[in-house]
Amino acid sequence: MKKSVTPYACHVFVCSNVRDNPDKPGCGASGGAALKDLLKKAVNARDWKGGKPRWR
Repeated sequence: MKKSVTPYACHVFVCSNVRDNPDKPGCGASGGAALKDLLKKAVNARDWKGGKPRWR
């Protein structure tokens, strides 16, 4: 397997998907969106070096 190089020190994936279907709720309804917002605030407050984080 070929390794790829990225400019990031680490990757953190948080599901924040919100769905309209009550039978298949997304992660956002279970706190994913709130967790993503908390992580963004924590990273920005610490002014971590190594480049600006990219949020999706």
